[in-house]
Amino acid sequence: MAITFPLSFPTLRGVANITWRAVRADMQTSSPLTFAQQVIKHQGQRWEADVVLPPMERAEAKEFIAFCLRLDGRTGTFLFSPPAEELPSGALGGSPLVAGAGQTGSELNIDGLTFSVTDWMKGGDFFQLWTGAASRLHMVTQDVSSDGAGLATLDIWPNLRESPTDNLAITTSSPTGVFRMESPTTDWSIDEMTNYGLAFGIVEAL
Repeated sequence: MAITFPLSFPTLRGVANITWRAVRADMQTSSPLTFAQQVIKHQGQRWEADVVLPPMERAEAKEFIAFCLRLDGRTGTFLFSPPAEELPSGALGGSPLVAGAGQTGSELNIDGLTFSVTDWMKGGDFFQLWTGAASRLHMVTQDVSSDGAGLATLDIWPNLRESPTDNLAITTSSPTGVFRMESPTTDWSIDEMTNYGLAFGIVEAL
């Protein structure tokens, strides 16, 4: 049977531990005489994470192992939603949509919000643009409130890589991004109680 990417991440068990990284491409030089620094910012920004699964019995572990092998190392991609971030901590309200085509950079204008909501989203909340293989995972970097017309401007990370279309729906519940394995190697451990252990790194698929 042909495998279609991105795959769905197995849901039998949750994640025991995850370490997120927001990775930026920049270069720093420092004067050997004065130690004065110069930082050059490049465009590259992506999410990375180290994922540790809880100890599993053989039947559960085999599903995850098979999932990893279907990905064929770094070749395939999968959908991954940040654990414990199913809902943002902001108040929300309304049906958020992208307000205006052609937007770029680290700000996103949106509309369709409930009028005059304080802290509609909070800094650190995730949201998603697009769906399926095009899904992009972003985070709001400052608290934002809706105005009297249901409009708001989100400060976001990473920057927009593609300009979203006007009225594109914004997903705030269980936001998801597309990732791939960081390593081409799949490994797992088995202890004396036949508990399986799996841990792996993931990177945003760009």
